[in-house]
Amino acid sequence: MLIEINNQTKARVNQKYIRLLLRRILLTIDRKLNISVAIVGRKLIKRLNRKYRGKNKVTNVLSFSGLELSQEKLPKGEIIICWPVIKKEAKVYKRSIKEELKIILIHSVLHLLGFEHGKKMRKKEKNLLNKLRYV
Repeated sequence: MLIEINNQTKARVNQKYIRLLLRRILLTIDRKLNISVAIVGRKLIKRLNRKYRGKNKVTNVLSFSGLELSQEKLPKGEIIICWPVIKKEAKVYKRSIKEELKIILIHSVLHLLGFEHGKKMRKKEKNLLNKLRYV
């Protein structure tokens, strides 16, 4: 399991915490996945959202899955987080940045594993949040 983080902003981002969270999420759901995380600003996330989802607006996170070309054939996922939006949402919902990251990363990992928005995904998210409440 490989977790890469690329901070493309000037913000100080706790990369160690992001790695810890992703490892704990994957261990909790008993899945192995290589993940690349990019921390980006509003312009880039808007451009990517328009290109890949046809939505010409800023979003908090995008998730892309694929198959890594390695001997292990571990699935690979890419998570792109818009740091300014995450900070704003944390403030709006009166959560810490760590709590906001936890919510966003759980959501993103579930998308990487093929979950679509709906009751089943919300239930899984709630369950994982509860299991990871002390992380």
